[in-house]
Amino acid sequence: VKRIDVGKIDDKYFVYVAAFGALSDVSFSTDQDMKNILGRSAYIVEGIKKLLPIQSMKSYQAEIEVDHELIKGDFIHFMASNSISVGGFTDIFDGEVGLSDGLFEITLVKKPESLIDLNKIIQALTNNESNDF
Repeated sequence: VKRIDVGKIDDKYFVYVAAFGALSDVSFSTDQDMKNILGRSAYIVEGIKKLLPIQSMKSYQAEIEVDHELIKGDFIHFMASNSISVGGFTDIFDGEVGLSDGLFEITLVKKPESLIDLNKIIQALTNNESNDF
């Protein structure tokens, strides 16, 4: 018997990924022909379409406790994952990711206030970087 990590958000359990927000369905809503033609860039194009216009972007007030630290904010995306690849993006987390390491990797994206903020978010997501967004 092999033990694996199982996450729980409210009354729902997950193993691979749990997400909500503007970017959570990008991998499903991206057209397959676009994926074939553009590869990973197709996901970026679809994500940008979902994030514009900034003024009408849906966000969620959330408080998330991670390692005894409370993170509060107005978020457009939340993802808890147990994989190095999600929605066409590979190696999205530094270090080792294991199905039985007792950890989930977290991605939080704050609501951008300007196109400059949106550009910083896109750069961080495409370059596997952390920043304040």
